[in-house]
Amino acid sequence: MPRQKTTNPRGAGHSVFHQTSKPRKVQRPVRGQNTKTIRQDRATRGRPETQREPPRHSRPLPRKAIVGPPMQSCQFALARPMQSSACQQRFSLMKLPKPAVKQSHTKRIIMSQALEAIAPGSSLRAAINLGNRALVQQENGTLKGITPQLARRLAEEIGKPVEFVLYEGAGKTFNDAGKGLWDVGFLAIDPARAKAVSFTRPYKEIVATYAVRNDSPVTAIEDADMPGTKIVVGAGSAYDLYLTSALKHAELVRAPDPGASFELFRDGVGDLVAGVLQSLQRNFPAGSGVRIIPGQITAVRQAMLLPYHDADRTAALDAFVERAIESGFVAANT
Repeated sequence: MPRQKTTNPRGAGHSVFHQTSKPRKVQRPVRGQNTKTIRQDRATRGRPETQREPPRHSRPLPRKAIVGPPMQSCQFALARPMQSSACQQRFSLMKLPKPAVKQSHTKRIIMSQALEAIAPGSSLRAAINLGNRALVQQENGTLKGITPQLARRLAEEIGKPVEFVLYEGAGKTFNDAGKGLWDVGFLAIDPARAKAVSFTRPYKEIVATYAVRNDSPVTAIEDADMPGTKIVVGAGSAYDLYLTSALKHAELVRAPDPGASFELFRDGVGDLVAGVLQSLQRNFPAGSGVRIIPGQITAVRQAMLLPYHDADRTAALDAFVERAIESGFVAANT
């Protein structure tokens, strides 16, 4: 390094040699030291101590990130692994899951509008199948049972009067589905019917079985499916649809509706008659010369339905059935 001679302020004859610039000392990291810290020290060299920023890893957490009372032991919580259980607890509080959002008011309005759209006219027209004694009974001109009660409750929610459209059988009810004669109906769930109508969830399950004359050799459900055996059914009923695919040997004799099938059987037509248990008990009481076979042909799942396909209206009607079941309304009127 070149040196330069200067005058000594203490007097003549004295000379002082000094270096024009100091040699640059390279700071090298020692074992365990972070090179990032060294670069930061170089950047802040020459600045007053009060203006220097602390290293990034030692800065306190932003105010927004602090949850609860400040803890000095947690100031490095986001920069390195947890050092204490207190830090872990505090860090978990910073990442609490959001509470579940309840059904929005807008969605409830949409569901209500879809329910009201089921009855576009001045009243709610409900198709009632009088052939199913388990669901509806007609006494002195008044309809009782779960089916008319559900229709009345639905009309009340919509805010319109209810108008009953009466049928003597499920087949006749289904045949009028596409004619615009009713707004909502009550039938057994069936895949074949579902191609033309929209079902809700089932609100009730009923039993279908056989009735035979007292001198009949048939004593069990399995005995009915024999060659030469004739079974009378109401055309289009749920058990008619089931037996059509299930029977292998017996023959079905179809009447226009369940009531007509009972009359045919009383007149001597057929070896057995199929029907809903409650309807068979009402039409063939003890002492009538007819006995009911124990067991069941099939379990019939009854549901509400729309005579068309519409996803929004079907969802709204299904939600109505769900509320009726959960509130105990169905159980109280069954």
